[in-house]
Amino acid sequence: MDSGVVRAAPPFGLDTGARPGFPWGPAPAVAPTRDVRTAGGPSLQQGTAMPSDYVRAGETRTVLQTDDVRVTERSLTEGQSIPWHFHTVITDNFFCLAGTLRIALREPAEEVLLGPGDSFRVPPHRAHEVTPGAPEGCRFLNVQGVGRYDRNPVAP
Repeated sequence: MDSGVVRAAPPFGLDTGARPGFPWGPAPAVAPTRDVRTAGGPSLQQGTAMPSDYVRAGETRTVLQTDDVRVTERSLTEGQSIPWHFHTVITDNFFCLAGTLRIALREPAEEVLLGPGDSFRVPPHRAHEVTPGAPEGCRFLNVQGVGRYDRNPVAP
């Protein structure tokens, strides 16, 4: 029975043996990841820049930020979300570190669940929402780039 949920396979072949300072195991030189770009790109109506009253859910730690790349470590608990939005230039690259990360997407509708060691790429112009995929919450890295950051809200 097809539930419509895609369960991402670990793309790196990571071991999950935690070690101090590097909890997700060794990373090989090649790191393939799944690209869900749709043919011709989705036809979203461009939203506005991130509203000034936008509140970042969960805990956020900026690991790196330049003019073209941003890396953040995020933690979300049950009930928290990164609301529906899309980016016009940058790609979101999600790497689950702990718990279960849920990424809902539009055009076409898709839901992806990531466990520790899994990754997923959301290309520009693809609307998505990020939430924990299980009651225990999730912790993940989001590598965003390359290009100028923008966040365009999309109605739920």
